[in-house]
Amino acid sequence: MLLQKLFKKKESDQNLGQELISKQETDGLSEFTKLTFCGGVSSVTGANFLLEIHKDQGNKKLLVDCGMEQGSDKAKAYNSSPFIFDPKDIDILLVTHAHMDHIGLIPKLIKHGFKGIIYSTPETRDLCVYMLEDALKLITE
Repeated sequence: MLLQKLFKKKESDQNLGQELISKQETDGLSEFTKLTFCGGVSSVTGANFLLEIHKDQGNKKLLVDCGMEQGSDKAKAYNSSPFIFDPKDIDILLVTHAHMDHIGLIPKLIKHGFKGIIYSTPETRDLCVYMLEDALKLITE
């Protein structure tokens, strides 16, 4: 019940933007953490989650996965629509694994200004290269 109260949905978008917010103050310093569900909200594809950590001494934005929507009528519209965040503001991208619904929009993220660090396991990194090259080949043939 508590988690249901913490979740709120932005009225401007029916499928995206659900947020979980945590605020804390320690020794006079305030912390604010927000998790926004940017994709994969109403389906099992399109994983994309933004974790924002705001502290008095600085802010960080970490994106977990950047996947494309697959297999639905709304997939093309979702994949071509603008991100609900500014890619230039993202400090870190954490890639959990090399499925297209977790990595498919990384080229779009970079095209729109992401210059941060990408973290993954070495195996995931190696597979991402093949997955994205194969996807490029399929869409250009």
